[in-house]
Amino acid sequence: QGIAGNLAAQFGAILGIWSLIRANDAWVGATNQLRLVTESTTQLRDVTQEVYDLAQRTASRFEATAGLYASIQRAAGATIGGQREVLRLTETIMKLTAAGGGPEGSRNAALFQLRQAMGGSVLQAQEFNSLLDGAPLLVQAIADSFGVTRGQLRAMVNDQKVQITDLIGALQGYADEADALFARSNFTMGDAFVRLQNAFQKLVGTQLGPIFSTLVRAISTVAEN
Repeated sequence: QGIAGNLAAQFGAILGIWSLIRANDAWVGATNQLRLVTESTTQLRDVTQEVYDLAQRTASRFEATAGLYASIQRAAGATIGGQREVLRLTETIMKLTAAGGGPEGSRNAALFQLRQAMGGSVLQAQEFNSLLDGAPLLVQAIADSFGVTRGQLRAMVNDQKVQITDLIGALQGYADEADALFARSNFTMGDAFVRLQNAFQKLVGTQLGPIFSTLVRAISTVAEN
């Protein structure tokens, strides 16, 4: 029983350390995405806090929110306005995705495909199908803004007629409607845990980040020798 207890304690310690590593890696990965679209340490700090607050308000994963912000900034940051406008569009998209419900996996897949779309010039059929599956309210918002039905929007996508710049403009104009839809939705238990996970990642990343950075450098030095 003593040996079993010791093994259980050691296993628990390993799991605890591993959870800290994963949390730190998630925070670093997200902030690295934001670092690529900011111009100074001060701006990075401010944007990171803004994106984190946005993720918490919409019960969205911080990594996914940071990735979407970075994708929008690269795709249209120079044309839709400044940091405030990019944050507002990110919030609109996250609210529509959250208010639409559905499994978290499908929602994350839809956001990933949307980020992929931001890197191109037109919305592709595969990207549209993923949005339809994981973010139906987002698709409806685009259709409403274009003044067409979902079926007509699908036909436009198949004909390569949905420009990313037009899609971005449509969603920008849907911000107030997204606010209203999101206000009528309730957080689930899963949403609460997402917010808790975000908070844990921030705590680990900001408080223990320097320690992990030192360990990473030490491990890299050993690996190179």
